[in-house]
Amino acid sequence: MDILGIDVCKQRLDVASLLGERCRQAVFANTEVGFGELLRWLGQHRPAPDAPLHACMEATGNWGLDVAEVLHGAGMTISIVNPSRIKANG
Repeated sequence: MDILGIDVCKQRLDVASLLGERCRQAVFANTEVGFGELLRWLGQHRPAPDAPLHACMEATGNWGLDVAEVLHGAGMTISIVNPSRIKANG
C-alpha cells in the first residue's frame, strides 16, 4: 500500500509519500489546479498505480476538505486526524 501524508495549509499542501520503496516530497497549491497537479504527480511516481493508496492529513477545518474529496473521488482512502492525536503519537 502506498502512503501519502499531507500537511494542509491555507495556501499550499506539503506532501510526503512512501510510494513503493521510495520516499518523495512535493508542494502543491491548495487549489483545484494544485489538486490536479497532485494527482498527476502521484500518477507519475507510483510504481503500481492500481495499488491502494492511503492519504492522511490533520484536521484543519475547511482547508483540507476539498483535497480530501478529490483524493477520495480518485479512489483513495483518506484519514483526517485530530492534530493532538498526531502529536501524542509522535
